[in-house]
Amino acid sequence: MKNRWIYAFAGVVIMLFAGLIYGWSVFRAPMAADFPDWSVFAFALNFSLCMSFFCIGTLCGGLLSRKTSPKQILTAAAFMIFIGFLITSKTSAPIMLYVGYGIISGFAIGLVYNCVISTTLKWFPGRSGLMSGVLLMGFGFSALWTGPVFTRIAQSYNWNTAFFVFGILTAAIFLAGAAILRNPETLTQAKDSTDKSQTSEIADFSPGEMLKTGRFWSYFLWTAVLSAGGLAISAHSYDMAYEVLIADKLFSSTLDTVAASLPILVALFSVFNGLGRVLFGAFFDKVGRKKTMNTVCLVYILATVILFFAISQSFFPLLIAGLICCGLCYGGIMPSNSSFVRSSFGEKHYSVNFSIITLNLLPASYLGPLVSGALFDATGSYIGNVICLGCLSAAGILLAFMVTKTEKP
Repeated sequence: MKNRWIYAFAGVVIMLFAGLIYGWSVFRAPMAADFPDWSVFAFALNFSLCMSFFCIGTLCGGLLSRKTSPKQILTAAAFMIFIGFLITSKTSAPIMLYVGYGIISGFAIGLVYNCVISTTLKWFPGRSGLMSGVLLMGFGFSALWTGPVFTRIAQSYNWNTAFFVFGILTAAIFLAGAAILRNPETLTQAKDSTDKSQTSEIADFSPGEMLKTGRFWSYFLWTAVLSAGGLAISAHSYDMAYEVLIADKLFSSTLDTVAASLPILVALFSVFNGLGRVLFGAFFDKVGRKKTMNTVCLVYILATVILFFAISQSFFPLLIAGLICCGLCYGGIMPSNSSFVRSSFGEKHYSVNFSIITLNLLPASYLGPLVSGALFDATGSYIGNVICLGCLSAAGILLAFMVTKTEKP
């Protein structure tokens, strides 16, 4: 059906705005300048809260999808994101930041995330890996434009105005999406002759049945530890890049020029985060779960090596290369989640099962950003972040092997 591409386009646009939570490392820079007494840990806690309530919102979105429509979910999320960013724009103490950005906005984004993915994929049942990758590419690409635009508004006015404007824009996009996005009347309505659904012969697991399988828990731990590694880098990417840039003697004569472009350069993490979602989504459809998981782990290890030498040798171009590799494999985790749930546990309970697997970000958001933030406060160096990434990548290889061992022939 040609009309279904309207929902795919609407989904990508919505995700381009919903993914603004990944722009936090840029958003926090002007706030940190106004609140120099706030520690790195205090700002990292806000990001962790945001990711935590994003997970809770995703789970609630899955449960609500059984009883309500995408229109109602997106409308509620629109009002919540506006209120959340309004509170954030008036922040004068950490608690206001935590409530506005961390709790309310994070929860709203979680609602939208589950709603858009579970609704849109119903129109493309035979292309779940590719289409989830396309949607999540929009989610990852969000920071590419939100970072520079936010910085421009903050420089022209202030960060308070930037948050207020972003709240209005994002709420408007969610409301527009609410008027477009809808479920197909039946699953077969979304199929055409080009679809080769892989879900028709898969037994449908209820959430309770899924939680009793070793396959689920092995995969859940894999995605949690690797997500933690990506978040450990993402949450501090801007400050990490700025520190290496200042120390790199190659840029001493052009420091101001390069520093002005830093939000765009750091956004390359998000660009390749988005590209990784499409590439690994299609990769999953073509070669399967095992090779996809192993490839993600290997690219993470490569990113660890590159970042370690970039920071220890103060080599800025190498740091950007490391951020690109890290973003690529971090992006590869997300479409693997949706494809794994659909291909392993069926279609019937997909929206709830998918929201449960997304809860991996709950431990990941604390294990990654908070541990790395505490390491920086203790050592004054981002080498600890990279070592943390390396340890988590090594654990990922072991967990990927365990997923294979727990699969039924």
